[in-house]
Amino acid sequence: MCGIAGFVEFSSPQANCDDLIAMQKTIPHRGPDDNGHYFEPGLGLCHTRLSIIDLSERAHQPMQKDGLTILYNGEIYNYRKLKKELINLGHQFKSDSDTEVLLEAYREWGEGALLRLNGMFAFAIYDRNKSILFLARDKTGVKPLVYYFDNSCFVFASEIKAIKTYPYFQKNLSMVALDRYLRFGYVTGKQTIWENCFCLLPGEYLTVDIKKRSMNVQTYWAPYFSPSSCADFRETAKELKTVLIDEFKQSMVSDVSVGVCISGGVDSNVLASILSKELGFSLRTYSLGGNETGFNENSQAEAVANYLGTQHTSLTLDAGANRNLLMETILHYDQPISDQNILSFRYIAREAKKNGVTVLLSGMGGDELFLGYPDVALRAGIRHLFKIPRRMRNIIPKKFFRFSNKLYKGVQLFQLRDHLSAASNLSGKCFFDDEIDRLLLNKLNNADESYFKSVFLDGYSRNGSMIEGVMQWDLKSYLVDNGFYILDTSSMSEGVEMRVPYLNNRVLELAFKAPVNIKRYKGTYKALLRSVESDYLPKHLSVKAKRGFYPFPKRNWLNGGLRNEVNEYLSEKRFKKQSLFDYTIMKEIMDVHANSNVNVSDKLWNMLIFQIWAEKNL
Repeated sequence: MCGIAGFVEFSSPQANCDDLIAMQKTIPHRGPDDNGHYFEPGLGLCHTRLSIIDLSERAHQPMQKDGLTILYNGEIYNYRKLKKELINLGHQFKSDSDTEVLLEAYREWGEGALLRLNGMFAFAIYDRNKSILFLARDKTGVKPLVYYFDNSCFVFASEIKAIKTYPYFQKNLSMVALDRYLRFGYVTGKQTIWENCFCLLPGEYLTVDIKKRSMNVQTYWAPYFSPSSCADFRETAKELKTVLIDEFKQSMVSDVSVGVCISGGVDSNVLASILSKELGFSLRTYSLGGNETGFNENSQAEAVANYLGTQHTSLTLDAGANRNLLMETILHYDQPISDQNILSFRYIAREAKKNGVTVLLSGMGGDELFLGYPDVALRAGIRHLFKIPRRMRNIIPKKFFRFSNKLYKGVQLFQLRDHLSAASNLSGKCFFDDEIDRLLLNKLNNADESYFKSVFLDGYSRNGSMIEGVMQWDLKSYLVDNGFYILDTSSMSEGVEMRVPYLNNRVLELAFKAPVNIKRYKGTYKALLRSVESDYLPKHLSVKAKRGFYPFPKRNWLNGGLRNEVNEYLSEKRFKKQSLFDYTIMKEIMDVHANSNVNVSDKLWNMLIFQIWAEKNL
């Protein structure tokens, strides 16, 4: 796991090697073990290395070989198999690294190599003979890759902070991205918080023709739920167990210590059980809980760890004691993101690093692939409520807003245009359409609602299933733009690699072909994984209800440890100076928070995180 960055200048070269090194110095946390760079007039490539496979100098990057230079961040789990195939085709190797295998795979198959890879990756290859720079991101977007492009240059990196260091970067806030953040709590799709700066999407590759001064983006893979009409539950569960055993074993490839994050939930239970009971690995496991009543899952995780015989560490996140770490973490992120797990995963990664554990495995992705979110059915089924004519829905008085959470949300949802708008707002869980429209001084006409619809309809059109349309959104946006962004940024801030074996190739293939009635068998969500879990754990260790991994309640932190920050960052003075938002609208929401039982902490937290982030970045 590493950090990569670089640039190409199309006009007369102006950036120098010092500019390249400045980019490199923004991401040392991603690679504390080694670093290197390659520079020629008009082009620079730099790398910071977290050594995982082949710890020797032979795996140093940038790796140059026969006219090709590679920068690589990630892990290719099937690299040994590919290496044997390439040797049979006449390729020679100087190292035992997956980096060199990736380089030779590209030499042999070009972009066709991407479909042969099983793992998580983001990389750049410079072909000096052809004057081409080739970049690619893994199928599901576990590893990040961002780029900035205008008529004079192309700049790329693992993190935006490296791109911002490039001397000719134009720092202009994207209002479309701001709309998306307010709605969902994270910036979605290819958009980033800065204009002309974009994410290479999962399953895409990008080619820069340096002589032609052009850039071309292509999709080599896209996720689609294409359920089989003749699937049998027991046979599918049996097949899933076989696939998970094989893929989890591949995900353990490493020359350094590996640990596992567990919560006592189904996904991590299955992961830890297969690794310890089936495959015989001696595991270090980590769990995290809060000191708030109802927000501590450590006891459940400890019970599973004791049963499996792992070396377990339980961590407790205290709001007061970790306020400074929260503030530090918010400012470490290149984009505002309002999920409090930015602190959770960093806290675990920091402890693991102290223990000498450099790689952690997470159960992330199981919910999105195997229908673990009960609210998927709610978001899909809300279309029935919109059979009521809009003029009748609009007569519900707004004074009912403050009676309860359900009424507060229900009244707002009923006033939307259609069920897809409602599904979009329910998926976001932050500000609603009308609030965003009134909040933003620069109106955008619901820019991100259309993005939600495009992703949803892309999934829905495949088989006409509303549920799979919503699952498509969760997989392509929520998991990637929120989950993986947090997983990568928070863990790499501590020099720890996080892997997600549920997103390996064969697990994806099985999940895509399994129909909803198999995943929610006899009314049980995530039934396939629960079936596998039952083969390893007794019933009393199985959790029947879905629980989110949130170790602290936002409302308590807003009213307690962060009260001073709320007063400072959500003040009228700050809003007027910033000239982005209408303070009177925010004041209405703050009054609801202060004077009713309605919980609007998601909205306040969303705005607070943005304001803290904005003070440093805008």
